[in-house]
Amino acid sequence: MSDLPPTSILQNVGLPNTLSLPVRARKVLLAESVSVLQQGLGAAGGEPVFVLGGGSNVVLPSVVSRLTVWVKLKGIWRQASEGNTGVFDVAAGESWQGFVKFCIGQGLGGGIENLSLIPGTVGGAPIQNIGAYGVEVAQFIRAVQVLDMQSPGSAPIILSKEECNFGYRDSLFKQQPGRWLVLQVRFAVPHAEHARRYLDYAGIAEALERSGCRRVVPATIAEAVAKLRRAKLPDPRRQPNAGSFFKNPVLSAAQLTQLRQTLPADAAGELAQIPSWPHAQGRKLAAAALIERTGFKRRPAETVGVWYRQPLVLLNLGGATTTTVVAYADEIRQKVEARFGVRLEQEPVQVQAD
Repeated sequence: MSDLPPTSILQNVGLPNTLSLPVRARKVLLAESVSVLQQGLGAAGGEPVFVLGGGSNVVLPSVVSRLTVWVKLKGIWRQASEGNTGVFDVAAGESWQGFVKFCIGQGLGGGIENLSLIPGTVGGAPIQNIGAYGVEVAQFIRAVQVLDMQSPGSAPIILSKEECNFGYRDSLFKQQPGRWLVLQVRFAVPHAEHARRYLDYAGIAEALERSGCRRVVPATIAEAVAKLRRAKLPDPRRQPNAGSFFKNPVLSAAQLTQLRQTLPADAAGELAQIPSWPHAQGRKLAAAALIERTGFKRRPAETVGVWYRQPLVLLNLGGATTTTVVAYADEIRQKVEARFGVRLEQEPVQVQAD
């Protein structure tokens, strides 16, 4: 990597992560331009790399030995508007919350305001297909520009929304980990006056009513969503966490029927009381309620525990390590499965030690 600018390569760097775990990378490529990225990946010779955005949806090992690519690409570029829709190309290193505020400032909405206050970067948004309050980011994505890390130094390519294979908290980028590096995302966001408002998700309409809001526009919806998130989720700057640690499990009608028939009577009765919502594949169960009914919400904790208002969130209570976080999450999974026959899937990306 001798041809790279000296400031692009950093040695023995502490990596930011919202869980505040002690993590160091042996070598970091500070990717502030696509050319630096291409040079760095080319010089890596096809060796595995780890790509870091904002560190908000990952569980990192204590030491990352492979080359860490820290994406710092910046910029928002307006494309030709399409009727009542604004189209923008946004660099991967931009703050997600910053982009949501930008859209609202441009008079845009269509539900993107429901994704307010989600931590992380624009580049991380399509990987996880972030979602909240009845909205997923895939609804606004037109295409994603990426580098194929299986072809170091190659030119960027554009994947259509369909090629990204979005699903519930899922995408091609999660299905093929380590292959795609997001450079830019093209968004198509409706103008507010022509946009559908997503107010039917639990809590939003009530929050607007409590605030005395008489003018329902993206800015007031975003404010209501932010209040809801602050009330339900801890601020990672004060109480380190990685957001919801488990996905809400989706079960078919047949699976639910089978579970209720095979579980002990007390567990089957509890499972029937777990809140759920319709889903294309059946019912989406409230993972938080499953965790709470296994006793974790009332359990005394040391370095790792669940948030008292929302047991989907695991907290670093001070002195937690990757090992203790992973062990605690495994224990939750095992006890929920033993009690209800439902296997919880982790939401943050687990980066394996080299």
